[in-house]
Amino acid sequence: MALKLSDFYREAEEVFVEVVADLGLSVLGASGTVLPVYAFGGQGFRCEVGFDTQEADVECRVKILAQFSVLTASIEEIAITAGVVGGRGGLSYSARNAKQLRNSLAGQARYVRLVHPFLIESEAEDLLRRAGAREWVRERGE
Repeated sequence: MALKLSDFYREAEEVFVEVVADLGLSVLGASGTVLPVYAFGGQGFRCEVGFDTQEADVECRVKILAQFSVLTASIEEIAITAGVVGGRGGLSYSARNAKQLRNSLAGQARYVRLVHPFLIESEAEDLLRRAGAREWVRERGE
């Protein structure tokens, strides 16, 4: 049975609520009709957990609003670049059923904990760039 959007939002809230509280972050909300997203963040960065209903997977990405640009990178790439994990393959993205969704979210929440100290440092922008972040010019007022 395919997962519903309400399943994703409920599981994301349950898995990330402790991370958000422990790290002093704020829940920024749940949104999205094309790609449902559960977002939370802290000073200078935002984490967006997207649920791709077509591919049945979830992925946490970190977004930083730099002075003149926006950077976004995968939590796995950031963890590898920061040296807090050995390499690829330690993280699941599958969300074909409730158990896979919960396991994938739990693993990605663990990576958020591991990279959080690097995201609050002044070198966070450089870290995302080294992790292969997509970067684009900020719109006025963004």
